[in-house]
Amino acid sequence: MADKKDNDGAFEISYHTFDVPGGEFAVYGTVYTDPTHADDVGAVYKQTTRRALSPEEPGTIYYCISRDRTDPSIFHFFERYESEEALHRHNEQDLVKSLVTSGWMRDVKAVFVKPIVGAEVVAPNKPAGQQTIPENLTRFSRVKTIKIVYIL
Repeated sequence: MADKKDNDGAFEISYHTFDVPGGEFAVYGTVYTDPTHADDVGAVYKQTTRRALSPEEPGTIYYCISRDRTDPSIFHFFERYESEEALHRHNEQDLVKSLVTSGWMRDVKAVFVKPIVGAEVVAPNKPAGQQTIPENLTRFSRVKTIKIVYIL
């Protein structure tokens, strides 16, 4: 997603400058926030993560936001979607739209990639029976959930 600031300093989501892969894809990158609103952004990301990992957001396979270890105003994200439509549904929810237009974000850098074909992902929002753990990882008997994402 190419993000640009409008005249008020708020971001506007635009996908036309990125080549979003067809079908299943991942997007990763960094969000640079206004340090005075970093905790506000973190609170919103807690809510978006909770929603993204629930059945309320079909098409979201994996969603992870983390805060930078040295600069708490920087957030890193890794998201995986079944389709571009799923990404649009995620970004069209009121919570995300209000964050994007809040003026709290200074810059967003994003990279869109295709996962390696045949890579298995354990997704918390998938129904039981659709979650798989690759055979070579089952030897870790104490591990209850493994999240694996492969990127080219």
